[in-house]
Amino acid sequence: MIQNQLNAEVDTVRLDLPAIQKYASILSPSLEAILDGVSDSLGEKILHRIQLALYEACTNIIKHAYKGKQHPDNRIEIILAVEKDTKQLMVDIYDTGESFDIAKIQPPENKQEHGWGLFLIKGIMDKVAYTPTENGNHWHLVKKL
Repeated sequence: MIQNQLNAEVDTVRLDLPAIQKYASILSPSLEAILDGVSDSLGEKILHRIQLALYEACTNIIKHAYKGKQHPDNRIEIILAVEKDTKQLMVDIYDTGESFDIAKIQPPENKQEHGWGLFLIKGIMDKVAYTPTENGNHWHLVKKL
């Protein structure tokens, strides 16, 4: 456990995963562990929705930032942090894949099967911020628990 700048208790888990779809499933047990005991009102439904949002974020990185190409250098760094006092989950996701202009992403058509990931993430999380960086991309997601 660490202290943040406001001296609040923060649990942190850091994952460094290959950008391969099968490794995205490692997120779920890590998320469950860090959220254990944080909020009595956090039900299974909310936990599963958060898991879905993080899985979608990783899937989008693999499919779009890395174009589905498997390479040892294609990695996804994920930092899960829970502020105990404010009961907030903060997730920072970094990759070195291609950047994009998030403002150009249009909502998918109702009958469309693909393209819902970003909108699903925004619908589940309370805050979604994307920043292209010098070395790739940074996603900052927040969920109030």
